[in-house]
Amino acid sequence: LSPGGYTGKAAELARRVAIIRPDIPVLYISDHSNDPLVRELVALPDAAFLQKPLDAETLVRRVREMMDAPPPVI
Repeated sequence: LSPGGYTGKAAELARRVAIIRPDIPVLYISDHSNDPLVRELVALPDAAFLQKPLDAETLVRRVREMMDAPPPVI
């Protein structure tokens, strides 16, 4: 989910959030798995990625896994 002004700039949004709240997990969702930016994002430590199309059950399961995971050591 990219708020207004951040469409297509997921990496920048994630970096800004991490500065303020490094404990917030980020889930990248894209239908462009061959895009160099997507490959760069997925290569980041603790990156989570889902490929479109996906169903609601897959999304809910992945979000729940991320929320249940222990917070990163900062």
